[in-house]
Amino acid sequence: MYKAPTVEIYPCMVLQVSFNTRKSSVQIVDLKGEGEGYVNAITGENYFGKCKDIQDNTFVPTQHYDIKQPVVEKMDALNKAMDDIIREHTKEVRLNEMIGDTIIFEQKVFAPEPADIKIEMELIHFPVWELSGGRDTIEINGYDGHILGVKVTNDAEFV
Repeated sequence: MYKAPTVEIYPCMVLQVSFNTRKSSVQIVDLKGEGEGYVNAITGENYFGKCKDIQDNTFVPTQHYDIKQPVVEKMDALNKAMDDIIREHTKEVRLNEMIGDTIIFEQKVFAPEPADIKIEMELIHFPVWELSGGRDTIEINGYDGHILGVKVTNDAEFV
């Protein structure tokens, strides 16, 4: 049975990230990065990309929607984002060093330190449309159109 679309307001943490560090061994390795994204405060998923046209305040009708409370704490979201940033910007470098007549090849991994990464985080809310059909329900992020999930409402089991 078809049901009218409903709107839920989901919390998320908007991130502004920047770092610039140099690692030194035999050669200097520059590690730089900047960007933005958000962490869904319900699921804990990270989305890195440009967040444009975010408004400080906007009018929201006072009926027919449900405001969700954050499940993911701010520190957990910060730690998860930090881990993803470090993993994304880790570089594996092959180094050559000449000692006398011998050439030494060395494989090293360089990663930014958490202390080098500057993250600004702010809690905002975005709309999610829930559309229900005969068997399925789909959730669509009202900010960017990303499909957040599909729920099957009958007693099907996926193996």
